[in-house]
Amino acid sequence: MIKARLKALLSKIGQSWMAAWSDRLASAAWAAIVLQFAFWLGHESYNGYTWYAETRTVVFTSLILCGLAEALLPMRKTIRVLVQLGVILWVHGHVLQYEPFWEEGRSFGGNLLQNVQPFLPYLWYALAFWCAYQFVLAWAKSKIRVIGLVLAAILVMAVADSTGKIYLWQETAIIVCSGLVLAILSHYNDFRKRHPQAWKYLEDYPGTIIWPAVIVIAATVGAGTAAPEARPLLTDPYTAWQNWKGNDVSRIGQKPLSSSSATQSTANASSGYGRDDRELGGGFDYDHSEVMSVVTDRRSYWRGESKSTYTGEGWEAVLTEAVPIRLQTPIATPAMGDYVEVRQTVTVLSEHAYPVLFGAMQPAVIEQVNGDSEGPTPDLAWSAENAALLYRGDDDEYPKTYTLVSHVPVIDAEALRNAEPRTSSMNQYTALPDTVPERVKALAEEIAAEANNDYDRAKAVETYLRETFPYTNQPDIGKGSSPDFVDRFLFEIQEGYCDYYSTAMAVMLRTLDIPTRWVKGYTSGSNRLEIYGFEDAINRFSDPNGAGDYMVRNSDAHSWVEVYFEGHGWIPFEPTASFFMPIAESVEETSPAFELPEVETGGVEESEAPAGDNRSAIGIAAGAVILAGLLLYVLFKKGMLTSAGSYLLRPIRKKPRGHDEQVILTFEALLKFARKRGYTRHDSETARESIERWIANNRGLEPELTAVLQLFEEAKYSGVAVKEQDAERIAELLEHLKKAM
Repeated sequence: MIKARLKALLSKIGQSWMAAWSDRLASAAWAAIVLQFAFWLGHESYNGYTWYAETRTVVFTSLILCGLAEALLPMRKTIRVLVQLGVILWVHGHVLQYEPFWEEGRSFGGNLLQNVQPFLPYLWYALAFWCAYQFVLAWAKSKIRVIGLVLAAILVMAVADSTGKIYLWQETAIIVCSGLVLAILSHYNDFRKRHPQAWKYLEDYPGTIIWPAVIVIAATVGAGTAAPEARPLLTDPYTAWQNWKGNDVSRIGQKPLSSSSATQSTANASSGYGRDDRELGGGFDYDHSEVMSVVTDRRSYWRGESKSTYTGEGWEAVLTEAVPIRLQTPIATPAMGDYVEVRQTVTVLSEHAYPVLFGAMQPAVIEQVNGDSEGPTPDLAWSAENAALLYRGDDDEYPKTYTLVSHVPVIDAEALRNAEPRTSSMNQYTALPDTVPERVKALAEEIAAEANNDYDRAKAVETYLRETFPYTNQPDIGKGSSPDFVDRFLFEIQEGYCDYYSTAMAVMLRTLDIPTRWVKGYTSGSNRLEIYGFEDAINRFSDPNGAGDYMVRNSDAHSWVEVYFEGHGWIPFEPTASFFMPIAESVEETSPAFELPEVETGGVEESEAPAGDNRSAIGIAAGAVILAGLLLYVLFKKGMLTSAGSYLLRPIRKKPRGHDEQVILTFEALLKFARKRGYTRHDSETARESIERWIANNRGLEPELTAVLQLFEEAKYSGVAVKEQDAERIAELLEHLKKAM
C-alpha cells in the first residue's frame, strides 16, 4: 500500500515536472544566479565589517532549499510560496538553535515579538534575497527580459570584481553558465508558442532538443575550464575610466602571496600569509578576508615561523629534522627567561591550508586539535631551527580548530641590558651575504654609537626605522637599483611595509654581530567587540592584558624581528612604523579566558545601545525595503503594477482622425484581446492568415471574424473612406467576440 502510494506520488511529481519542465529548469537557473549575488554580498567587506557566519549560512541554505522547492514541488504557485516561507523559518530555527517559548500572562503580540526577536536581523537578509528571487521568476518571462537581466548581472559582477575586495571569477562563470541555460529555455518557449505543431513532434522525440542544449553548454563550460590562465590583454572599462580620471582602483583579492605581504612584481599582490620569501618587495593590496578567530587570555602577535638565512633578496629557512608532537605533552623548546603563559583557541575560517600552526610566541603544549585531546599528531611537528609548529598533512585536512599554551617572554629592559655575553655559537643568525654594502653597516654603527649594550643597540635601530621611513603598501620600487634588498630600502626607495622594516632591522643588527631572525605571522587582529560596534564595552569589560576574541584577516599578515639575548632567549622587536606589538612587561597572573558580556534581550528599556551602533536603524531600513518589495510583488501578481506602468509609459496618442483609423485601432484591440485568450498571431503571418487560422480552430467565430477582417482590410488598404456605421459595426463585433472567445 505504502509502496503504491509512493509510486503514485513520484509519478505525479514526474508528470507535473514534465508538464512545465522549462519553467522548472529556469527557476533553478535563476536560483543559482541569485545565490551568486548572495555569496558576493555575504563575503564583501563594508568599512571593515562583513556578514556574520550565521547570516551567510541562513541566506545560502534558504536560497538553495527554496530553489529546489520551486523546481521540484508539484504544487500551485501559492502553495510553493508558503512552503518556501516555512523552509526559511525552519532554516533560521535550526541554524540559530532556536527554542520557542510562551510566557503566561503576556499578550499575544508580545509573545510573538519575543519569539521573532532571535531571528533578527538574519531573517531580513534571507527574506530580501527570497523576494528578489520571486520577483525575478515573475518578471523575467520574455526573451528580451531574460537576456537583459543576465547581461546586467554579468556587468554588475564585472564591476564588483574590479572595485571590490574579493575575486568573483567563479561567481561570474556560474552566472554565464546559468544565463546560457536560460537563453536556451527562452528560445524553446518562444519556439513552442510560434510553432505548436512542430513542438508536439519534438515532445515525442525530446532528445532532438535536449542533446543540442547539453552539447552547447558542455562545450562552452569545458572550453572555459580547460583554457590556460592568462593575464588580461585589455583593461576593464571601469578601471580604464578611473585611470583616465587619474584615480587608483583598489584591487583586493583572496589569493595568498609569495611573501608575507607582497612579491616583487609590477603587478600588485594581495596581503596574506606567504609561502615563498626568497624575493621580497613590490606592492600589495589589502585583502580583508577572514583567516581565523583567536580566543585568548592575553593579546599577542600570532607567530607562524622564523627564517634565518638572508640572501640579499629575501629569506630562506634552514631545512632540519622536525620532532613529532603529542597532545597534552610539553614541546621540547629552548629555555627562556621569565615568561607568562598564554592560552589560546584558534578557529580557522579560511579555506586555505597553511604550512604552520599559529600561536603566541613560543608554543609549550598543544591541548587539542579538532576536538581530540589525546595521542600523537602525525601531521604536526616541531622545528627547533625555524621555531615553528609545522603542518605536514593534506591540505583538505588542515586543522579547523586547536588550543595551545604558549610562553611569552617578559620584557625587562634592565635585565636585558645586563644580559651575559653569548656562550654558544650563533653564526647562523649573524651571517650575511656579500651583497650587503658597507654603507649598511656604517649606518647601523652610526645609529647605535651611543649604546653600550645589545638591547639599547637593538632599540636604537628599531626606533630609527620606525621614525625615519614612512609606511606604504605601494612603495615606488622604480627608485631602487641596488642588488641588495635592504640597501635599496635604506638609501633608495626609503619607504615600504613590514617586510622592508623587519628585514632591514635584522640585517643591520647582524652587521653589529647581534643574532637575529626574521619572523612572520599575523598581528593581533580586531577584537570582536569592536567589530560588532561595542567600542564602549571594550573599555568597561575588557581585560587589561587584552584577553578576548579576535578576528584575524589576511590584511593582518605581518613580519617582525626576534633578537637573541643570553639567558633570556629570543625577544621580539617591532620596527615597522605605526605598528605596536603587545608585550608582557612583568610577570603576572593571566586572566581567565575572556567571555563576551551577556546582553539583555527583554525590552528596549532594559538595554542601552552602544555609541555609534546603528544596526537598529539598518534593521528598520531593511524591513522597510522588504515590505516594499513584497508590496511590489503583490501588485505585480495582481496586474496592477503592469497596468500602472503601461498607463505611465503609454505613448501620447491623439484621438483617431477619421473612421478609417478608428476601425484599424479597434482591430488592433481585438488582436491584443485575442492574444490573452490564446489566439496568437505569428510574426510571419498577415492579418488574413491569422484570422483564417483562428476560424479553422473555432468555426463558431467565423461570421464575426470574417466581418471584422473585411472592415479592417477596407479601412487599411482600399483607399476608400469607411462610413461611421462601419466604425460602430466593428466596435459591436469586438464586444461579441470578447464574449465568444
